[in-house]
Amino acid sequence: ADTPRESTEALWAALRACYANEASAVAAATRNTGTILPYLNSPSNIYGCYDVLVGMLGTEGARDVCSKNPGILQCNPRTLALEEPSSIVAAAEQVDFFERGVLGRLPPALRQNLDKVAFMLLA
Repeated sequence: ADTPRESTEALWAALRACYANEASAVAAATRNTGTILPYLNSPSNIYGCYDVLVGMLGTEGARDVCSKNPGILQCNPRTLALEEPSSIVAAAEQVDFFERGVLGRLPPALRQNLDKVAFMLLA
C-alpha cells in the first residue's frame, strides 16, 4: 500500500516550518527521509522538537541543529527537553561530520538502509 498522502503532507508542512526556506527543508528530507514518513514520525514530534530547540538555542541555533541532524525532529519532545543544549549541538556536529564524510560518499539508497545491510551481514 502507498503511504497516505494527507499524512505525508502534514509531515512536510511541519518539517518545512523548521527551515528558513524550501531548499533547506528539501535538503533535510533528503538527508533523513524518516522525518516525513507517517509510520516513523508525526507532525507533533516535529513541531514539539523544533519548539524545544528554539527554546534552548534560539531560532538560528535550532535551524543549524536541524540542518546538521534532521533526525532530531523524530525525537519525543518531552525527552529532548531533558537533554543539555551542548550535548544536542555536539550530537548534531557528529551526525553532520559522518554524513558529509564517509557516509556521504555512499549512494543514498545504501546510506538510508545501512541498518538493514548491517542486519543482513551480521545475522
